[in-house]
Amino acid sequence: GQAEVLELVASEGSRIVDTPLSRLNLPRGAILATIVRNDDVIVPRGADRILPGDTVVVLTTVATRPAIERLFKKRAI
Repeated sequence: GQAEVLELVASEGSRIVDTPLSRLNLPRGAILATIVRNDDVIVPRGADRILPGDTVVVLTTVATRPAIERLFKKRAI
């Protein structure tokens, strides 16, 4: 009950889009497991970037979930 698997879709304008994964500073307790782009499954590495419309599978703790979900939400203008 302390861990969750999330499947999130990256929105245009969200903080997680188009930033090298190595520069994201993901919260402790979160791991990006896979990126699904069209029909391709990508095992993420530091230089990879998430694009709008990508589905990302994230392993996270319950406490870290809100911070991860904020990364995927559109930024307010």
